Amino acid sequence: MALVAQISLLRCATTLRSLFTSVSGSCPQDDDDQGFKIRGRPLRFYEDGRVLFEQGVIEDNIDHCIFATGFQMHFPFFHDDIIRTGEVPLHPTLPSDLYNSRHHLFPLAKFLFPLQSRYPVTSVAFMSLLIKVVPFPLAEAQARAVVRAFADPASLDPKQETDSVLSRSHALVAAGASPPLELARAWFRFIGTEQWDYRDELFAYAAESGDCPATKVSDWEKEIYANKNLLRAAWVDLEKRGESQKWVDGVGEKGVQEWVE
Repeated sequence: MALVAQISLLRCATTLRSLFTSVSGSCPQDDDDQGFKIRGRPLRFYEDGRVLFEQGVIEDNIDHCIFATGFQMHFPFFHDDIIRTGEVPLHPTLPSDLYNSRHHLFPLAKFLFPLQSRYPVTSVAFMSLLIKVVPFPLAEAQARAVVRAFADPASLDPKQETDSVLSRSHALVAAGASPPLELARAWFRFIGTEQWDYRDELFAYAAESGDCPATKVSDWEKEIYANKNLLRAAWVDLEKRGESQKWVDGVGEKGVQEWVE
């Protein structure tokens, strides 16, 4: 058997007796037909091939473990005059080039647009780079902001965006991310209410064009996100008891609020 951390290697399931994928905070799930199993974060590896996971689950006869717990950013389709690869220079002021540290792109206005001097800021947008966020609603907010900026490049205030980038840099350094590598790793990682504030700001910016409403993140969405692990566990339990379909039949026919209630 094999344990795979953070990544699903479904192709391996055709040659292995069992394949475990580790997802932090997840509930144990088994696909008996495919030999594919989901477990929580591994806590301890024993010499006899056993692995202890979250929630006290122990699996034995683990033959191989593949650690695939992260990735690095790579843009081979851009030349060096578009993105420089390497450590970001110290920046009491912003560098004149866009840098790929392998862990973040810097500097980006609104975490989207390259703040550099070689080509127009609104020439390209880098979406969905943020970590620890609800991805699809945030991507929608980013897409609306991109449409606004591409349609009206003057709507981006370079001075304001520069100040915003430098302010985040100072805040992260003050919080302990002072080495360049630590700062790079922390740059796209949102904590607390940051993802909600960011989405609200993007929708407000997009709404200035008059083409869309200034949507704000609903309180129920924040509450659901805060309790996502509990809700996931409850749903898995409903599926095991064969009651999941009964719970959702007809829900939503009168609007989204039915899902909330």
